[in-house]
Amino acid sequence: MNQSTCKRLIIKILFLIYCTPTYAQLNYETYCNSRFSYCIDYPTTLIPQGEAFNGDGQKFTSKDKKVILTVWGINDALDSGIKGSYAEYSKGNKITYKVLKNNWFIISGYTPKGNIFYQKTMLIDGVFKTFILEYPMTEKATYDKVCQRLLNSFK
Repeated sequence: MNQSTCKRLIIKILFLIYCTPTYAQLNYETYCNSRFSYCIDYPTTLIPQGEAFNGDGQKFTSKDKKVILTVWGINDALDSGIKGSYAEYSKGNKITYKVLKNNWFIISGYTPKGNIFYQKTMLIDGVFKTFILEYPMTEKATYDKVCQRLLNSFK
């Protein structure tokens, strides 16, 4: 390998190291909902679409609209409880991971369109608080890691 080829290879490697986005390099902001008293961190690569008219939550999308984070609260008006909500949200998707506890659940898997989804729902004082992150398989490496930040910050 000549010196010129070696320099080009080093430049390419450095470019990949410093210019490839990673979980550690993502910046986050916090969205808080005053109506239902919850907050969640979201990556700034997702653009807030404005709070819903009724104030229950917000949607965040990537520029190409392929990655969607939706977060909302809703009263348990039908008194369905966490088990009822878990059963309802488990329909229609291919579930590959699930955890059901006394006042929360997590489900993950694939939508009918083949996208990955990850959902957490909590039931606190008669209010469901939910986030769903949906993203294409091509974004798996990035957004699988983002899920952990969402889980840790969702309160």
